[in-house]
Amino acid sequence: MIGFELYLKRNSKKFDEFLGGFFTDGSHPDMKRYLYGPLATFSENAGKRHRPLICLLACEAVGGDSKRAWAAAAAIEHFHTAALIHDDIEDASQTRRGEPCLHIREGEGLAINAGDLALSLVTGTVVDPDGVALNEVEVRSSLTRQQTTTDAAGGSHLRPRHGGDGYDHPRAARPHRCRENRGDPGAGVRDFVEEGL
Repeated sequence: MIGFELYLKRNSKKFDEFLGGFFTDGSHPDMKRYLYGPLATFSENAGKRHRPLICLLACEAVGGDSKRAWAAAAAIEHFHTAALIHDDIEDASQTRRGEPCLHIREGEGLAINAGDLALSLVTGTVVDPDGVALNEVEVRSSLTRQQTTTDAAGGSHLRPRHGGDGYDHPRAARPHRCRENRGDPGAGVRDFVEEGL
C-alpha cells in the first residue's frame, strides 16, 4: 500500500463519524425522515472520501494541525454531496455508487431539498469551527446566510405531506418555481427569499 492509501485507510472511518454528526433530527418531527435521514443515508454510501482527506493531508503537508482542518474538509464533502444529488436529478441518473439515486428512492422534491441542505451545511460547517477566531460581523453574516438556507431546505420538506393544493403550510415551497430552475442548486433558496417565506 502506498502512503496515500494508508492515509485514507487510517482516517476515512474517523472522518465518516465526524461527518455523521452534521445530520440531526431537525426541528420538526418529519425532518429526520424526509430531510436529514435521506441526506445521511446518501452520505454514508460515501465512496473513498478523497476530497476531504486530501484537504487534511494538505494541511499536514505544510505543517498545520489537521484537527483544525476537519471543518473545512467536511465543507468540501458537503458541497460534493450537494453537487452529486443535484447532478443526478439533472442527468436523470438511475444509480449512484451502486444504489438507486436519491431522487429515485425519495422523489425529486425531497432530493432537491436534501441537496439544498447539504449546500447550507457548507457554510454552517466552517462558520464556527473550533479554534478559529472570527469577528462578530463575519459570524452574524455567515450565520444568517446559513440559517436562511437551512430553513429554506427544512421548510420545503413539508410540502409533500400536506393536503389541498400543497401550499397550506406557511413554509411550503412553490414547486412550479423550483422545477423551472431545477438545474440551479440555489433556486430553491431564492424561491423562499422571493416568496418571503
